[in-house]
Amino acid sequence: MKRALLTLVTFLSGMAFALQIKASYKTVGASRAPAVVQFVAEADELFPAGTRFSWNFGDGTGSEEPNPRHTYYKPGNYRATVQIQVPGMRTLKIDLTVKVEGEQEKAGFVILFSPDRTAELVNMSRIYKPNPVANWLINGKTVQGDRIFLRSSAASKEKLQLSIEGSKGKYTTTTEFKMGQFSQNLPFEAAVLVLTNDLRVKGWNCDTKDFSGTPLPLLRKNATLDRAALAQSVGMAANLYFAHQSPRDNSAPMDRAIAAGYNARIVGENIARGYKTPEEVVDGWAHSHGHCVNIMGDFEEIGVAYIETQDKTNNHYWTQVFGVPFK
Repeated sequence: MKRALLTLVTFLSGMAFALQIKASYKTVGASRAPAVVQFVAEADELFPAGTRFSWNFGDGTGSEEPNPRHTYYKPGNYRATVQIQVPGMRTLKIDLTVKVEGEQEKAGFVILFSPDRTAELVNMSRIYKPNPVANWLINGKTVQGDRIFLRSSAASKEKLQLSIEGSKGKYTTTTEFKMGQFSQNLPFEAAVLVLTNDLRVKGWNCDTKDFSGTPLPLLRKNATLDRAALAQSVGMAANLYFAHQSPRDNSAPMDRAIAAGYNARIVGENIARGYKTPEEVVDGWAHSHGHCVNIMGDFEEIGVAYIETQDKTNNHYWTQVFGVPFK
């Protein structure tokens, strides 16, 4: 989370007491538009009965709640103000500058593949207006919604189009992809978690390739990151690619984690194929510097997925997804 906290301290003197008042805000999750911002007005003592608050969020809207939550749908710098009227005192005005990051609007989605010829289509469009409606055209059939369950058709490829209205017009993106029937191996996935945490607690050194490093805390298993890892392993196996960025939906590891429901602040990913056992794949990652840095990184949680296919060349697909959530 990128926190923004600006504080102005003012002393208001009445006949019998003084109040130290401050206003602040922080983003709830990422500071990218649409950004949810929590505003707070507080004092060193309880506000007296009858205290009135008037917030102006700088985008043409406001609130009279003491601690309102507001969504900024467009990127930009906003001058938010609050006027606080304490009975028997002068009105206090506090200014805050709220920065909301963002890029150009676009239509986008993530395909969360499953190993049973199904998938969940997740609308990940970047749209700067309230309540945009995702319109899907799936194998010639139309449907609306942010999350769509899809079962494989009889066709060799699924054809998909997503259209959505933004603040400046309509945006559309298309793709074709395959789904597949594959086997998971839960004991293999559990073993990868144990072996990975063994490297951390024993202080594996990515440079010297031995246990001369600093011991690190265990990674917590996270079911949502498991889902993101599974989507990556199945997506690669079904569509015969090997990359962190999917050529089918253009998703990166962060996108898949968020689509799966992870409140992601930091995400990393290791992938592998061809290794037949958990011991082989974890050893391979440990001796590859970039992968090792993820294993020994400042992550807190992990998801793991293993998929076996009938392909004679590359029939083992492994994924680790590492994460740090927003607190």
